Amino acid sequence: MKTPKIGGKWCRPDVSSGDFYYEVVCVTNTDHISDKHPQQVVYRGYNSSMWSMPLSDWPNKLREIK
Repeated sequence: MKTPKIGGKWCRPDVSSGDFYYEVVCVTNTDHISDKHPQQVVYRGYNSSMWSMPLSDWPNKLREIK
């Protein structure tokens, strides 16, 4: 799994309601990796909503905007 860049821009395409855009805020639990505390990617939508996803699942349906 590749750790996304802080500040990286990502998009989740959605045919019915348009694309959703996100920015990576941080990756948590990086000092002590364990099953009890898996690393999480924290990302923010352009409407300021905050989300997180296990790094092991990243990027799921998101695609990086370069």
